[in-house]
Amino acid sequence: MLTRLSKYLAACFLAGTLSVVAYAADNNEKEAQRALIQGNARQAYDLLIKSYQDGTISNQGLFLLAMASKEDGKLDESEKYLTELIQKEPTAPRVKLELAEVTYLKGNVEKTKALLLDVKASNPPQKVGQNIDKFLAILESGAPKSRNAYASIGFMYDSNVNQGPTIDTVLMYSLPFSLDANAKNNDDWATVLKAGADYTHRLNDKWALQASAGFNSINYRTIDSFDLINLSLSAGASYHEGLWTLSVPYVLNRVTIGHDRNYYSFSHGIAPQVAYQLSQQIMLQSSLAYQKKHYENNSDRDGHAVTFSPSVRYIIDNSSYATLGGYVGRETSGIETAANSSRGVNVGYYNALSREWIFYISPSYSKTDYDGIEAAYGVGRTDKHFELTANLNYLIEAWKTNVTLSFTHMKNASSIDMYDYKRQQTMLALTKNF
Repeated sequence: MLTRLSKYLAACFLAGTLSVVAYAADNNEKEAQRALIQGNARQAYDLLIKSYQDGTISNQGLFLLAMASKEDGKLDESEKYLTELIQKEPTAPRVKLELAEVTYLKGNVEKTKALLLDVKASNPPQKVGQNIDKFLAILESGAPKSRNAYASIGFMYDSNVNQGPTIDTVLMYSLPFSLDANAKNNDDWATVLKAGADYTHRLNDKWALQASAGFNSINYRTIDSFDLINLSLSAGASYHEGLWTLSVPYVLNRVTIGHDRNYYSFSHGIAPQVAYQLSQQIMLQSSLAYQKKHYENNSDRDGHAVTFSPSVRYIIDNSSYATLGGYVGRETSGIETAANSSRGVNVGYYNALSREWIFYISPSYSKTDYDGIEAAYGVGRTDKHFELTANLNYLIEAWKTNVTLSFTHMKNASSIDMYDYKRQQTMLALTKNF
C-alpha cells in the first residue's frame, strides 16, 4: 500500500529545494541516473559502488547509490547510504522521505513515522504536509509492522442468520412442503469478538520468516445454533528480490458452528503467494492455495480445495487505491452434491480521507456449480452470489483505537428456490492495535 510513498510525497516539493538531486556530478553518475530511469538498478549499483568504496563519491552519487540499492532489494545498504547522506545534509527533506520508505519496507514503522514527522516539522509545502498526514493515518490504522496485534469487539445486526429463503413453500420430490419459521429467514443481534497477532523476523535483505494467528467469534443473542468460532494459523518464509516478493505459508483453519460438537470443519494446506511491482502505481499479486478439509460429524464430505486468486492494485494518488481481483476454485468431496467448481470477481476502492477518516468499499460476484443432482429437487445446484461491503473507519489517535461502521449486503440466486436468500449485516466495532 505504501510502496513508493516517498516518491509521491517528494514530487510535491519544488525542484530548487532538493539540492541533493539537482544534477549529476560526473558522467559515471549520469550513466547511473539513466540506468535507474530505465529500470536497471543493478547496472546503476555497479557503476557507483566502486566510487563509494574508494571514497570519491559525491552526495548526488551517494543518493543514486541508495536508490539503486533499494530498487535492487538491498534495503540494509540503502538505509546505510541514506543515513550517511542525512549526516552530510541534515535538512534535505527528499532524503528523509526516501529513508522513510526504506524503513517502512523493512518493517520499522516507528522510525518511518519519526522521519515523516521530522519532514512535517520543517514546514514543507501545504500539499506535502497533507500527504504526510494521510500516510501517518494509514500507518496508525494498521499498516504492517514486525510485530503487530489487535483486539476488537463489535455489535452486529444480522437480517438472515440462517440464510433462509423468504418463500413459504418449496417443491421437494415433486410435492409442496410448507416451511416452518425456523427454516425461513431469521434475524438476530450478535456480539463479535476478534483478535489476532502477526510477527515478521527478517533474516537479511531478502529472506524473512512470518507467522500469524487469528480468532473470530460470533455469538448470537437467541439463535445459538449459528454461533461461530474461527481459529486460524499460518507460518512460513518470504523472499524479496528487486520488484518480486514470494511467500509460502502453511495455513490451518478450524471452524466451530453451534455448541453440539467439538468443531464443524478443520482444514490445512499451503498457500504460496507472489507479488510483482509492475510500476510505481501498479502491483500484481496472485496466490494458489491447496487445503485438505475434514468435517467432524460428516467424514463422507471430506475432500480438498484448490483456489487460484490473481489481483492487481492501482495507486490512484497519495491517499487512495483501487483493486481488481478474481478467483477460480475447485472443491472435491466424498458427497457428490458438495463438490463444486466456482469462480468470481471483485473490485475495491480505498481512500484515506484524512488522518482520522478512512473509507473502503468492495463489491463482488461469484458463481458456484455443484456436482450431481439434488435428489429432493431433481436438479443440479448453481448459485450466483453478489456481495457489497462498505466500511467507514475513524481513528482515535490518542487511544490507537479504530471505530468502524461496516455494512454488508448479500444476495444469493440459486437454481433451487430453497437456497435463494438475501442478507444484510450491519456492525459497529472498536479495534485496539498494539
